[in-house]
Amino acid sequence: MMQNMTRGAGILCTNPNFQAFLAKKSGQYVCDAEDAKGALYSVLGIKSRRDLNSDPEAGAGWCQLIEEYNRQL
Repeated sequence: MMQNMTRGAGILCTNPNFQAFLAKKSGQYVCDAEDAKGALYSVLGIKSRRDLNSDPEAGAGWCQLIEEYNRQL
């Protein structure tokens, strides 16, 4: 099953609840989608959301992050 994690990350970065989660997780100030993108890069150690689809390690990190986010909802 191939998922478009890049697209999902782009959508979630616009979600205020996900932004708050990333702020707490990264220790960075996150007030909009652009800040969320930067925090996501920091948390996952990636340079682009495209890495989520092309790098198995980044994709696995994204899946773990989403599981953690969903648990705290």
